[in-house]
Amino acid sequence: MRNRAVLLVITLALLLFLAGSLAAQEATPEAAPEPVPAGPLLVGVRVVPPFIMSGAGGFRGFSVDLWREIAGRLGLEYTFAEWPNVRALLEAVQGGEADVGIAAISITEQREEALDFSVPMFRAGLQILAPVTASLSVVDTIASLLRPSILQFILFAAAFVIGVALLIWLVERLLARRQMRQPPGLGETLFDTAASFLQEDRVGERGRSRWGRALTLLWLCLAVMFGIMLEGIVTAHLTVEQLNSQVHSLSDLYDKRVYTVEASTSYDYLVNLGFAPITTASIDEAFNQIMRGQADAIVYDAPVLDYLATTRGNGRVQTVGDPFRLEYYGIALPQDSPLTEPVDRALLAIMEDGTYARLMSEWFPN
Repeated sequence: MRNRAVLLVITLALLLFLAGSLAAQEATPEAAPEPVPAGPLLVGVRVVPPFIMSGAGGFRGFSVDLWREIAGRLGLEYTFAEWPNVRALLEAVQGGEADVGIAAISITEQREEALDFSVPMFRAGLQILAPVTASLSVVDTIASLLRPSILQFILFAAAFVIGVALLIWLVERLLARRQMRQPPGLGETLFDTAASFLQEDRVGERGRSRWGRALTLLWLCLAVMFGIMLEGIVTAHLTVEQLNSQVHSLSDLYDKRVYTVEASTSYDYLVNLGFAPITTASIDEAFNQIMRGQADAIVYDAPVLDYLATTRGNGRVQTVGDPFRLEYYGIALPQDSPLTEPVDRALLAIMEDGTYARLMSEWFPN
């Protein structure tokens, strides 16, 4: 009887334990993951070569090919829709007008507060695009030659020429009186002396005395020295002006016409540094301005500027220095989107199996 009682107690305890476990599971069911949308997704893009480019055959570019790989692995259907700039695109994703946003979208702390981003899909930074050579215009050249230092030298040379001419004229006048001959006129002497500064022939020896010719020869030697000095000063000055007109780093941009794209991270960066950049709606507009000579430099995403310089620059523009302000691009999604985790997994798989390296070599061969 005692053994039966013990067995009964153990059986009742096991039943109570199983009942409690089932009740606990029913009380706190595990949250099921949200399903991936089954219908066609609206993928928002903005044109920024070589990540997104638009043509007769539709959209193409690095970001387009990367998204096609992701969608193919996840079995997603989608259509593309274009937005004019990054601000409009991000607002469309945040507001639910677009399910996904792809392009060259920098991941920032401010954007992370309103959106979800995939794991970084591209490592980039900002860079400067500037003309290969910044030549001075005729007006700028004339203005640079009217600087006080050069004007002072020219005035000193002119005064010296007049002084030499007067000295020669006085010597010739005194000797002419003694020799009872007609002395040269002051105007003639001044003209001959000034002309000798520009000519290498025997100027001013007409009717000159021995002393007059000696003074003229001395003046010709001094004129050569003056000419060499003037040429050196002007050449050095124009060289400095030429170097100052070129762009080598950010510090050279404070007195330049600097362009960038509105609502971009490059615009925020320049403003924080105290610049007042000129903005355009797209990078194509800014690039057209520098090719027309209306912009001294563009500050924007390094891979975009490098691509434009290589494919459309015609050797007239170049990227300057190394990229600065490290940035990472990501795929933008609405907050708490069910697509975030699947997109991350697909993107990581693409990076691991060599597909990402193949796309990089196709779009960024350098």
